[in-house]
Amino acid sequence: MNLIRQDADGQFLLFPIRGFGRRRQSSPLPAHRYVDTSQAAAEKAAPRTPGRRDLLLSIIRGQGARGCTIDELVLATGLLTQSVCPVVNQLCREGLIIDSGQRRPTRSNRAAKVWTVTQEGKRA
Repeated sequence: MNLIRQDADGQFLLFPIRGFGRRRQSSPLPAHRYVDTSQAAAEKAAPRTPGRRDLLLSIIRGQGARGCTIDELVLATGLLTQSVCPVVNQLCREGLIIDSGQRRPTRSNRAAKVWTVTQEGKRA
């Protein structure tokens, strides 16, 4: 299932998916180093985090060995980069995704990591 596509003019077509999952009580909040502003943002985002987590994992899983960059995840979901990055970091910490070693250009022509699902992520 390829959720990221381009039309004949090279424009990205978005396929947003909504309504994934519920918050897992054992999952930590996606805050960064216990910084007060990060903690406050994590608490505010907590109700949405499981849905985003499941959404992003399913998109990366659907791409198979091709994987996804954060830029591609932003395009596919319509979420902001600052909403996608913490969830990708959380998925990586949980061992569900991994940096594949591949790099692809972003919309601004910068090299970006390509994230792929681990064996554990395929079972999650």
